[in-house]
Amino acid sequence: MRAKWWDYSNAGTYFITICTKDKCPFFGEIFDGKVELSHVGKIVSEEWLKTSKLRPNMKLELHNFIVMPDHFHALITIGMTEFNGTDLSSDEFGNLSNNQFKPQSNNLGSIIRGFKSAVTMRCKIGGFDFCWQSRYYDVIVKTREQFENVQRYILENPSKWESGGDVGKVGNGGDAMHRVPISTKTPKLHS
Repeated sequence: MRAKWWDYSNAGTYFITICTKDKCPFFGEIFDGKVELSHVGKIVSEEWLKTSKLRPNMKLELHNFIVMPDHFHALITIGMTEFNGTDLSSDEFGNLSNNQFKPQSNNLGSIIRGFKSAVTMRCKIGGFDFCWQSRYYDVIVKTREQFENVQRYILENPSKWESGGDVGKVGNGGDAMHRVPISTKTPKLHS
C-alpha cells in the first residue's frame, strides 16, 4: 500500500520489493549462498539494468539490487526533475499538503509498471511461464543509516534465504546481485 501522504514523483530514494505470483520460484534457486538465475531471473536482471536508460528524464540512479528465487529487491533514487515538486509544501514530518491525484507517469509506480511489463513481455515472447504478484512494496528511505541498512539487507539476502532466518553470514549473490559501492555522494534522502 502506498503512503497516502507521499507524492511518489518526488525526488528521493526508495527500497522496492516485487514478488512473483504465489511466491513461485520463477527466478532461480539458491545454492551455497548464491542465486543461480533461471532464464526468467536473467531477464529480470537485464530489464532492471535498462531502467535508468529508458527513463533519462527522471534522472534515475540504480543502487544495489538482488534477484531472489521468488522476489526482487532494489534501491532506486529518483532525481530532481521538472516532474517532481520543488515547491511542495510539507510539514515537519514530510507530510505533503498538496499531494493530489495527477497523471501516473514519471513516478515510482510508472517505473515499476514499465519494468514488470517489459519482463512479462520478454517472458511471453520467449515462451517462459511467468506471472508477477499484482502489487509491490516500497519503503521511502529517509536517512543515510536506513540506506546503508537496506544495502546490507540486499547483500545478505541470499545467505539469509538458506539459513531460513533473519540472521546469516554475508552471502554472495552471484550473477543475481548488482553491487554498487556506497559512494561519498549521498543519494537524495528524505528528512
